[in-house]
Amino acid sequence: MNVFLPSNLVIRENGNPLATADLAGRLVDLRGRVAADGLTLSATRIDVKNNDTGDASLMGPVSASSAADNTLTIAGITVSTVGAQFNGSAPDHGSITAAGFFGSIVPGVTMVKVRWSPFVSTAAPAKEVELEN
Repeated sequence: MNVFLPSNLVIRENGNPLATADLAGRLVDLRGRVAADGLTLSATRIDVKNNDTGDASLMGPVSASSAADNTLTIAGITVSTVGAQFNGSAPDHGSITAAGFFGSIVPGVTMVKVRWSPFVSTAAPAKEVELEN
């Protein structure tokens, strides 16, 4: 995953502007748009998080999925769903089967939110995956 930081991007900590160099080793909430190549994220917002909950999440359009391998790919990151809780989309985000989840995915269209808790690495299986549209 490549992250592009536009020159007009404002990085904030507690509402105050922060330099890019000050992000090293810091936990951040990064929001952006995935480029057409599916591998580049153009940042639209970066906020420094001062309370590490030990969780991490990723949300974006699914570019590939495999029910047989229990994986899906978002922004070039392959996510293992082995043992994950599968949730449907709004309004209730209720529990659904893995087959129902993977059967709902349309590559390049379906938005999914993935959560790791506790977060170790994106290579570790996700705790929860949720359809967002």
